[in-house]
Amino acid sequence: MRSKRRSSPEIELTPLVDVVFQLIIFFVLTAAFVQGSITVSLPEGTGQPVSQTPLVINVDQNGEIFVNDEKAEIPKAVGLAREVVSKGRPILLAGDKRTPYEAIVRVLNALKEGGIDEISLAVGGGDKGTP
Repeated sequence: MRSKRRSSPEIELTPLVDVVFQLIIFFVLTAAFVQGSITVSLPEGTGQPVSQTPLVINVDQNGEIFVNDEKAEIPKAVGLAREVVSKGRPILLAGDKRTPYEAIVRVLNALKEGGIDEISLAVGGGDKGTP
């Protein structure tokens, strides 16, 4: 009696490792780019462009405050705003159109109490649909 030996099929792992490596790179890069952005949908309106590079204070739809894309509490935002104003740069307050009005007023009041009198409000591009 002859025994039949079957050779087991071999799976080539090199292409699989290449694909997994590329997927890891894709997800790492995607996470890095998504992490640094804050989406604020500005209300429509008209206004004048700011002459210098402003300090941007964003208030998102949840009422959270971001200073130049970094999350901050009100005292930190006011401190940074004081530093910028002392150097002659303007302050730009951008509130999402879905932000509760109370959150915007709270930031404006804190800036006013911090001695900052001139604050520009960011508005969307009107009919163009771009902020």
